[in-house]
Amino acid sequence: MRSTPENRCSVCGRDEAVDVCEGCGVPLCRKCRQMEIWGCGSEDLTVKHFCPACKENPDINPWGAHENVFGLDEVTDLVNGGSPPEPPAFRVKIRLSSGG
Repeated sequence: MRSTPENRCSVCGRDEAVDVCEGCGVPLCRKCRQMEIWGCGSEDLTVKHFCPACKENPDINPWGAHENVFGLDEVTDLVNGGSPPEPPAFRVKIRLSSGG
């Protein structure tokens, strides 16, 4: 499919839009959409996508407007840290997919 102005990402302007921002409704490509997982009850989770501005806006996304204590890299390093020279019993590897 050829990218046209109507189906291009409003953040980068280059890639084809695959989603819209939950906050403002602008079209977003896979690279520019930012995911947030919202708790919607005791056992229900919802995935929402935001543009960078809406993700950080506490009026739109109260879950995203916070300072991370640990980022993904820091958590992986913490779990993998202090491994002995021989192969460890297990090693954490995280692969993120932008599937959609």
